[in-house]
Amino acid sequence: MYKFDRLTRDVKDTESIINLLEKYNVTVYTISGGLVDISSATGKFMIRMNGAIAQLEREQTIERIKVAFKEKAKEGYSLCSKCPSYGYNRFKGIKNLTINKKESLIVKKIYQMYLDNYFLIDIAKYLNKLKIPTKLNNKWTSKNIKLILTNPVYIGKIKYRNEYFDGLHQSIIENEMFKKAQEKILKEKINSKTKHPYQDAVFSRILYCANCGNRLA
Repeated sequence: MYKFDRLTRDVKDTESIINLLEKYNVTVYTISGGLVDISSATGKFMIRMNGAIAQLEREQTIERIKVAFKEKAKEGYSLCSKCPSYGYNRFKGIKNLTINKKESLIVKKIYQMYLDNYFLIDIAKYLNKLKIPTKLNNKWTSKNIKLILTNPVYIGKIKYRNEYFDGLHQSIIENEMFKKAQEKILKEKINSKTKHPYQDAVFSRILYCANCGNRLA
C-alpha cells in the first residue's frame, strides 16, 4: 500500500487493524513510509494519530460535499451527475435540465394511467409491450414506475434529503396531478396487508412425535 492511513479512515478500524497485525505478527511496509512500526508504543501512537487525521479529512470532505449539494439545490439545479430523470435531458456544459419532449409524453402517460387505477406492474407491462425503453435502455418495472410517480422533479422541484427547492427547469406534471398520485400511493401503502412469516412462531404450536403420536409440547 502507499500509506497506512489510506487503508482506512476510521479510528475504530485503525485500532482493529493494529490488533490484528499484532496478533498474527505481521510486518507491514508502505511505499511512502517504509516499515510501519507497530512494535512500540510510539509507533502505534503515530499510526493512531495519522488515522485520526485521515478520519477528520474524510468527515470534512463529506461536510463540504453536503454544503455544496444543498447550495446547488437551492440555486435550482438538479443534483444528477450522469443520468437525468426520465423526461429530461442534461447537455454537456449546461447545468439546467431541459425537457425531452418524447419522454415527457411517457411521463404524463404514466401519471394518467396510475390515476386511472392501473397497477404499477400493468403500466410497466404496457410500456414494455410498446418497446419503450427506460433512460438506461432497460425494461420497465414497478420500481422505476413508482420512482417516476414520486419524483418531485416533474413539478419543477429539486429535492435534497428532506428539503424541497424550486428548480430552474420546466415542470412536466401539474401540481394537482402530482398531489393526487402521492395521496393514492400513501393510501395504498396504508391499506396494504403485511404478511408475517410463520418462521417467527415455529415453536408456538403443539408438537407431536411422528413415531408414537405422543404430545411433545
